[in-house]
Amino acid sequence: MNQTDAEHKGRGDRAPVSLVTQDDWVQLYTSRILRAWFHQAAPLGLAYTYANWIRSDLAKAYGHPLTRAFIEETY
Repeated sequence: MNQTDAEHKGRGDRAPVSLVTQDDWVQLYTSRILRAWFHQAAPLGLAYTYANWIRSDLAKAYGHPLTRAFIEETY
């Protein structure tokens, strides 16, 4: 198994995350997190400021390899 195979293991048909820009990565995972939220708590809705906090936290996490890996494996 080469490095590319190892990066994609368990990701199915997901885009290679290492090839996207920070902005694209933040948008991708914001979308995934919000989708997960709506599946679990759709009747509650979601405040716009909460979505902004998610984007802000993801932008910070992008620069931290362990946090970024956790997010990528979780969502």
